[in-house]
Amino acid sequence: MVNPLPQSVARSPCGAKASGERPADAPLLDQAHINQLCVAIGSARFDGLLDLLAKELVERPATIRRAILDGDFTRARHESHSFKGATTSVGAMALGAAAATIEHAPDLPAMAAALGILDQQAAWTCRAISTLRPATSPGCQPV
Repeated sequence: MVNPLPQSVARSPCGAKASGERPADAPLLDQAHINQLCVAIGSARFDGLLDLLAKELVERPATIRRAILDGDFTRARHESHSFKGATTSVGAMALGAAAATIEHAPDLPAMAAALGILDQQAAWTCRAISTLRPATSPGCQPV
């Protein structure tokens, strides 16, 4: 069977340089959500969540990409849904929206077309996390 997906789908996710400037009207991190979460769970536990997010920023887009390349629509949708939940739960709303775009895509080519946006949002989110904490988050390289 011939894979109908574009070659660009095989690119690596987070860790790639963020190109261009982020639109000013769409905050990467919801500061009000982050503040509420920090009050609710404490800053030490929130730092732990940022560590988990940094790991997710590397692993989950790669997993989603692999599912799409493998032609596994159901797995790609499931992984995108999980990533959406993980990112929005810590206030990375723009990245969650990018994951939701893949989750709700009607077919594999539409999912593949949305990977570039997911990659860009992941790179921008890596950069935003590095500004929240001066130390580099494990697995997430500031760009």
